[in-house]
Amino acid sequence: HPNLTLTGGTFTCVPVSVWLMLSSDQPLFSAVSNGSVVKNVPGDSLLVIQPGTYTVLATAQNGCTASKSITTSLDVVPPTVNATGGVITCNEPTVTLSGFVSPGSTFVWSGPGIVQPDSLNTEVSVPGVYTLIATDPDNGCTSQATAAVTVDTSLPVITFPSSVTLTCLEPSAVIGV
Repeated sequence: HPNLTLTGGTFTCVPVSVWLMLSSDQPLFSAVSNGSVVKNVPGDSLLVIQPGTYTVLATAQNGCTASKSITTSLDVVPPTVNATGGVITCNEPTVTLSGFVSPGSTFVWSGPGIVQPDSLNTEVSVPGVYTLIATDPDNGCTSQATAAVTVDTSLPVITFPSSVTLTCLEPSAVIGV
């Protein structure tokens, strides 16, 4: 019986396939992995594109067979990401974009007024939609959140009394704002 070794890996967001490495102490005539026949496999590898349990049945040149199974795991959890924008006003011409990403994640801001894209809390003075993208370096999964920056430059409302009467005795009047 051939002595088989079968090793595998974990499916992640990047890459989306896993190599199963097969080795034997003697030349193999063929191997079957989940129904697919692979010829001339000594020291070879099998590319799988879905997580699950894979069984390799190998046949040596002398007709003896051996099998090994391996279960590939799945790690496609994206990082958590939150983003908050704000309002630019006449009194506050800049807004601090506030971001949160899962610990250990890499991140970058993008948008029309980004000056410091690698700072979780960064100031902007241009209205628009800003995007915070986070990447988990272990599995390559990404997620994003958006933050809106708007402008409020509405002018104060001025009201006048409906009528003011000026006379020779009162030639002026005070109008309040």
